[in-house]
Amino acid sequence: DTLFADATSTSTTQQPYLVLDIGCNKGYTSADFLDALSPGTNMNPHTLVTAIRAIAKEDDTKFDRDGGVCNDSKKALNRDRSTVRDVEVHCFEPSPATYEMLIRAHTKLMPKEEDGGAKWFIHNKGLHSTNGEMAWHSACAHAVGDELCTIVDEGTSDAITVPVVTVDTFLEETYPSSSSELPLVHMLKIDAEGLDPAVLQGS
Repeated sequence: DTLFADATSTSTTQQPYLVLDIGCNKGYTSADFLDALSPGTNMNPHTLVTAIRAIAKEDDTKFDRDGGVCNDSKKALNRDRSTVRDVEVHCFEPSPATYEMLIRAHTKLMPKEEDGGAKWFIHNKGLHSTNGEMAWHSACAHAVGDELCTIVDEGTSDAITVPVVTVDTFLEETYPSSSSELPLVHMLKIDAEGLDPAVLQGS
């Protein structure tokens, strides 16, 4: 509690804890944040891997046999299992296939998001230093977690395009305000295919 209280100034205590998970992949970092901040929501790496494996079974495939490349699903959970906080976690995943899987996992784990509790928002877009589009390998369109799903050169045959925005643009559009002040981002995680500096430049 002290860590998150210290991160929130007096002027922003009415604002939800705001987390941006850039390069969300299968959502385990989002699940970590939600377990740390609002454990009573019961969205955590353990419940997430169960949902992902259920989806894989529904689709007769096996895209998460190991529970994340770093055994994310086996991490110890928050010992507090009851606290619910006003938290908003935004998950940015450029791969359309992985995005669709995350939407299905969200439906299984957090079907009803009420005011005053934790929320998990999933976006099929990337973050960059400018607004526009980027080309991605065609594997991104149909394979969840495929290592071939990477950024490719513009004009690459069969490449798909994914929208990209700056952090500032995303905040301006998502949290419109009469003032020029953007909301405080309490936690920013970036895993952006080597574009981490570009994401920070747009922040």
